[in-house]
Amino acid sequence: MSQTKIFKKAGVEEYDLYTLKATVNEIQLRGFEIEIIRGPVESIGYTARVLSRKGKLIGLGQSSCSESSKLEKCIKDAKYLSQLNLQNIQYEFPSAKKDKETKIADSQILKAGEELVQTYADNLLKTLKAKANSKPSVKPTFGKICTYVLETLLENSTGLKKKKIETYFYVELALKVSSGTKLAEFWPRKFSRTIKALEPEIVLPKWLQLAQDTLKAKMPVTQKMTVILNPQMVCDLLVPTIGFHTLGETKFKKQTIFNKEDAVAADWLTIQDDGLHDFGLLSSPFDDEGNPQGITPVIQKGVFKNYLYDQKYALNMEEKPTGNGLKSLDGTIVNLINKNTVSVNGYPTNLSVKPGNLSLENMVSEVKNGILVEQFSWLNPDPMATSFSSEIRNAYMIKNGEYTQVLKGGMVSGKAFDMIKNISGISNQQFIESGATAFSCISPYIRFENVQVVGK
Repeated sequence: MSQTKIFKKAGVEEYDLYTLKATVNEIQLRGFEIEIIRGPVESIGYTARVLSRKGKLIGLGQSSCSESSKLEKCIKDAKYLSQLNLQNIQYEFPSAKKDKETKIADSQILKAGEELVQTYADNLLKTLKAKANSKPSVKPTFGKICTYVLETLLENSTGLKKKKIETYFYVELALKVSSGTKLAEFWPRKFSRTIKALEPEIVLPKWLQLAQDTLKAKMPVTQKMTVILNPQMVCDLLVPTIGFHTLGETKFKKQTIFNKEDAVAADWLTIQDDGLHDFGLLSSPFDDEGNPQGITPVIQKGVFKNYLYDQKYALNMEEKPTGNGLKSLDGTIVNLINKNTVSVNGYPTNLSVKPGNLSLENMVSEVKNGILVEQFSWLNPDPMATSFSSEIRNAYMIKNGEYTQVLKGGMVSGKAFDMIKNISGISNQQFIESGATAFSCISPYIRFENVQVVGK
């Protein structure tokens, strides 16, 4: 029975069906050995959304299943939930519109994902073995290498039918460094659309240096100072905060402090939501409702410009959708293969911070008293208040433009929206980043003034 007929059999007239097929190849490392090889492992998931109407009330229900034989029950469950969720809101499923192209798949992963993880693991271990006898020594305790191929089919009752194929590459590595009785650890993890961005010769030198430097780290001194955040930490600072206050939903619910044309940041800061950036982690021709993704100016030289809309809040605020109806992937554990089960909400695609005109070296040279933070243990600011307090895992003290001491321990605390008003520099190179808690952004290094550091 066709999927359309299954919906009609269940008495459903308005619906969408999100089908996700995932192919995963994975290798896990234990020490210098390959411990587990999995793949290719295929899975498929279906998520039905059903719209019910009763007078002026509208209800939207969602249910998921992993077998086509259970789709009929899945649809009935979604219909039942939609009838329990009746609200005085506007909603309709999007009709088909023309999408713009963007690159979201690595041909190498598509052709030979199984071979790629094996070759990558071999090269990674070869490089690590060469460093095992260095002073101080660095050894892996655990590692994970994965390729993902995701095939999505989205269709709805308006006749919309869209397909895409995308890829991800993931590396996680626990590095133990030792010298005599001293021990330290560095645990990086990164997502990329392509394998090239995470080749061992690109990422390992810095990871090894950070691991070795951690052994010499000391606690910072409590004071207010200049703080430079690397792009990954910028991602975790800005996506949950600026991303939240930029949404049409928060405007509708009167939760945002942003108003159009208000000055909200230093004029250094320009941000756009770029859903079409080639190989951006949340780039796509269309969002998870079927609306075309695009590029939306958010902050221009410190001035707030536009909100981001999914289908629901665009309709309820008489605006046009901006392609921001997404199944969010944020969190410390990113489960790509079950993305279909996540509910669609308004969310940024790739928040993209415009580069400045300073090299990182020049940014550091201008600092009289500050730190450069490479990693926090947990940077997860409150979306509404934007406040945070995060332990320093890897950082460097800067005195009169020179790195003087490795730092670990202590905390950086404050409010993201205070910090963006005190930006004093942005580096001239962007990086596509996955944060530790926020999944995607595109950012340079950013330098903030008068930030509270707490230590001894």
